[in-house]
Amino acid sequence: MVIPVHGPADPEGLADLYKHPGILDFSLPFAAFETRALGELHVTALPLAHSRPTFGYLLEGDGQRVAYLTDTVGLPDATCEFLQRQPLDVLILDCSMPPQPQPPRNHNDLTLALESIDQLRPAKAVLTHIGHTLDAWLMEPPQRLPGHVLIGRDGMML
Repeated sequence: MVIPVHGPADPEGLADLYKHPGILDFSLPFAAFETRALGELHVTALPLAHSRPTFGYLLEGDGQRVAYLTDTVGLPDATCEFLQRQPLDVLILDCSMPPQPQPPRNHNDLTLALESIDQLRPAKAVLTHIGHTLDAWLMEPPQRLPGHVLIGRDGMML
């Protein structure tokens, strides 16, 4: 069995995995904004802002556009501009913590996540990569999210 890994080339960050890949096949890395067809599904790699090279993905198929953007803090301008060209049905976005007094370093806080949602204007947004501090903060009244913004949960179906 071989599992193809479709992500950014990162020989430094993944040095151990490149050296001892086991069943992982790193031979076909994605390039930024490259689109690949996986059957009827079209997948586009989107650069994100993180401590290591990281991609999110735009999934297009059956008339739907879903962006999966985790492991990011804010969005690079080129990624934001790319996603603003056509409406998104669903945005699944990294949001690890409640609003922070200092800008976060590798993952969105709620303030940055909501700014990205406002920029991209998806029909529905789902926050993921939730940390326990955000979960606890949302349980305290009067915390409210915009009506089209949901918290991702285990087993959730969209």
